[in-house]
Amino acid sequence: MLQIKSADCLHGVDQDKEAVYTFKGITEYWHYGNQKIDDRGWGCGYRTLQTLISWFKLNLSHQLTFPDIYDIQSILISTGDKPQSFYKSHEWIGSFEVGLVIQTITNV
Repeated sequence: MLQIKSADCLHGVDQDKEAVYTFKGITEYWHYGNQKIDDRGWGCGYRTLQTLISWFKLNLSHQLTFPDIYDIQSILISTGDKPQSFYKSHEWIGSFEVGLVIQTITNV
């Protein structure tokens, strides 16, 4: 897993730009194919969510079990957001689902 520090994100940034978006702390970068799941073409929302969850774990010392894609799908089913047929599907998730999972896992 690739770990990224916030200072690394600012290295080489064009100072003429109007805005720079970054984070404080350290996170892990989750990419397609992690956890031996071929999620090319449909996994970007899941991998972005996993990257965000890693920030909570590494910076706020949250004691949480790190979810794989199927765990994320199960969480969304248990919240009532998705039907049972969503499990092990290749359906995308968006920012709303990301928020539900973060809220469920971190209790924030």
